[in-house]
Amino acid sequence: MGVEANEVIGFQCAFWSLLESAIANPSASEVGVVFEQLPSSAVEALANDFKSLQGQSRLMDHLPELGRVKLSATPLTSPVGAVLLITSEKENPLTKPPPPPPSPLSESQSVSSLKSFVSRIVVRGACPYTDSTSIAATSIPGVTPGPVGYRYSSESNAAAVLKVFWENCLELYSTPESSLSTILLSLPSVAPWEDGPPGHARFAAIAELISRYLCFFKADSTFGLVHFHPRYDRDMIHPVNAPSYGNLPPLDWINPMIEHLGGDEVLAPEELELANYQRRSPHTMINILRASQLDAATGGKSIVKMKMGEDEVEASGINTYVRNARKMRDIGASELAGALSMEIAGKGREQHHEHQQQVAAEETTVQWTRYYSEEHSRHYLHNEKTGETRWE
Repeated sequence: MGVEANEVIGFQCAFWSLLESAIANPSASEVGVVFEQLPSSAVEALANDFKSLQGQSRLMDHLPELGRVKLSATPLTSPVGAVLLITSEKENPLTKPPPPPPSPLSESQSVSSLKSFVSRIVVRGACPYTDSTSIAATSIPGVTPGPVGYRYSSESNAAAVLKVFWENCLELYSTPESSLSTILLSLPSVAPWEDGPPGHARFAAIAELISRYLCFFKADSTFGLVHFHPRYDRDMIHPVNAPSYGNLPPLDWINPMIEHLGGDEVLAPEELELANYQRRSPHTMINILRASQLDAATGGKSIVKMKMGEDEVEASGINTYVRNARKMRDIGASELAGALSMEIAGKGREQHHEHQQQVAAEETTVQWTRYYSEEHSRHYLHNEKTGETRWE
């Protein structure tokens, strides 16, 4: 459609800002906007795709607020440009978005808990090119390391979230990588932990919406995405058995990846499930990356053809995904779940470490008394504090 990256970003910022305003107004409204510099085909394509999106109940069941809006595009008489007409119906219970959490995390709370997660998971192995919570893109040939930008929004409305996302893309695009390497966008009001499985479904829908419109005008050649959520479950991400932009590969691809790399290890289902923890942040978060850095880091060896039973599929990043799956397995479910719970509660890595030390100290000071059972002709240990019995 002949749209440059800066035009895509500006168009998307304007488009989602207009949708946010329409949806924030509970009354019916209508507004027409002229996009003079864009090809009319680009504006028409967006309007048509949005209509297609609204016909997908799999997504719209979790994005009800987008159901109020109707789009139409009319080309201008000049060689380029079009008028985009945005019509919104009066809000009703079926088109009302889920309410935001009553007490959303503040920016300082969000950044603090997120830094704990980054230190615990990302820096300690999940990303080989990040060795601190403040500097990214280290050890990539030809790339200058730069600061990690922690950004925050309390928005929960899907259109507002998309607006904030594209504003952050604009900031990253407009800033030299030596001044801003990557952005971690905290969205604590989007499907928080306490929303349970329905919240994860809304997160997955919003994440898919973001990925959809990033790729729609080929802006994925400029930016990369990584999606995070406290209940992240790859088996609940569409499509389950195929790659999903910004998400982990299907979990049943991990063992074939190990085999492709020459390993004979087979991870059990419960071990594969632990791989989700590399994407289980204390709140919804999007890592916005520079595609140029991803290209420099992976070169031409990222995508390989891999056997999946009788079929052959294309997979990327297999060394990283295998390494991280093994790392999550080695850490173990108890440690991973405990650390995440404390981060969700607003407690950082240091407090989690103190908690572990306290538990370990209690375990070493527990008094066990040894007895002999005449009935069983065996000795056993009894814990007076917990009531636990261990037979020798």
